[in-house]
Amino acid sequence: MPRIGKDINCLSLKIRRAIGNLPAVSKLNNISGSNVFIIVYIYKNKDHDIYQRDIEKEFGMTRSTVSSILKLMEQKNLLTRENVDGDARLKKILLTEIAEEYAIDVIKALEDFEKKLSKNLTKEELSSFSDIMEKIENNLMEV
Repeated sequence: MPRIGKDINCLSLKIRRAIGNLPAVSKLNNISGSNVFIIVYIYKNKDHDIYQRDIEKEFGMTRSTVSSILKLMEQKNLLTRENVDGDARLKKILLTEIAEEYAIDVIKALEDFEKKLSKNLTKEELSSFSDIMEKIENNLMEV
């Protein structure tokens, strides 16, 4: 019997641990993997406004989870939320200067990490992997 869920979970834990040990990532104390990926996402998309719903969609997280993460990131001085003219409920998410400087180093470290993950894999294998992951994700929609 396949153990797809267990295997993906174990691999995910190993990846998170490895990312957390990258010197560029561990430079900031008390930062989680979610924080890292959110910082990178906001930095890479700084040419347009980012809102909480964008982060929810990008990372497949619930509104309450993202709200909690953003609140903690604000407390850590990694981001700010600014009101938007015309809609008091909507808040634009911006990185602080500290987080922007951090993002530049982390993006390079994550690119190198991705190269290590895909080392010895052919383009066909990477394509198959992406297809399989998409199918598994679609299967989860039925659960």
